[in-house]
Amino acid sequence: MYTAIVLDKQSCQLLTWATKALVPNWTNFKFETQHQDPLPHHMTINLGEIDESLNPRTILCQPAEILGKSLYVGTDVLVFRVSKPRWYDGLVWHKLKTMNDKGSAPHITCALTAGNKPMISNFLFNGTQEPLEKIRLEDPLFLSGIIRQCGG
Repeated sequence: MYTAIVLDKQSCQLLTWATKALVPNWTNFKFETQHQDPLPHHMTINLGEIDESLNPRTILCQPAEILGKSLYVGTDVLVFRVSKPRWYDGLVWHKLKTMNDKGSAPHITCALTAGNKPMISNFLFNGTQEPLEKIRLEDPLFLSGIIRQCGG
């Protein structure tokens, strides 16, 4: 189980289009997991049920926004680095805290080579693996979704 901003259809399509436009050899990658679940799908907030030391429980089912800043190209994964995650309570936008704020970075796995799992995207941000390329966008991508608990 994990808590995440689950992207809306338009944001998923935008990330897929941008990834294909920016990475010439994108055909080496699949926009799905090894279980045929579609990618991109979400930005992880925390593993497990909502972590109330990071955010209040009231964020569940609320709208959220993030900015796609740059695309990291790894050997086996294509990942969008995102920033400024925030959620809306119906009146005010609030900063969203994630488990990746320290030691990693908020990101969205967009595509994988066959047989790999989305969790390998963390390697590009925790010092385990250097990206082959970092493609910074001139203008960030505006992405949106709903905060949900998934996989439980």
